[in-house]
Amino acid sequence: MDLESQKQIYIKQIFEPMEFMGFETRNKYAIYDSNKQQMGYAAEQQKNFLGSVMRQVLKHWRSFDVYVFDTSRKKILHLSHPFRFFFRRFEVKTINGEELGYVVRKFSYLRRKFDICNKQGKCLMQIRPSLFQIWTYPVLKNLKPVAKINKKFGKIFNEIFTDKDSFQLEFISKSLSSNEKTLLLSAVLLIDLIYFENNKSSLTSIIPDIN
Repeated sequence: MDLESQKQIYIKQIFEPMEFMGFETRNKYAIYDSNKQQMGYAAEQQKNFLGSVMRQVLKHWRSFDVYVFDTSRKKILHLSHPFRFFFRRFEVKTINGEELGYVVRKFSYLRRKFDICNKQGKCLMQIRPSLFQIWTYPVLKNLKPVAKINKKFGKIFNEIFTDKDSFQLEFISKSLSSNEKTLLLSAVLLIDLIYFENNKSSLTSIIPDIN
């Protein structure tokens, strides 16, 4: 999956019929390139019955793994989410086990803040939306904007009854490396799982289509 040549990509959650009944299924996403041609997908690992129960009870606080595939269904990335109530994170590795870094949610009373770090723990980029930017997530590197994550709304029917969320990840800076873009893709998935996975009863469900 070639992220290095892309100026923007789109990530769209794949709808599961069971979500109409309020049953949380494993999360799956389609990934599209700048021309909106599918370039891969991501899927939460299927676990046993206990894993399904924990998904209903603990929601996004549970431990789980997400794999990213190319269009030939070859695994290329492994995203690991350890169990924790605070400082939730995605640890990002290639399928061969090479560590690329991690995305971690930072403590904040009101704002949604994330750091994107390399495998040594050095902060590469920061996601720092303003208090009123709940749908837009600017990404900063050395205090300069290098990327932007936008939550895109579908039909209001989908927003009310499902977790069918879509995001645009725009790469503003040409200096972003392939690894940095990969970590940004992981950040999009973590943002969706933390803030939008359980949006059926939230204020997001009454916002109309603004595409």
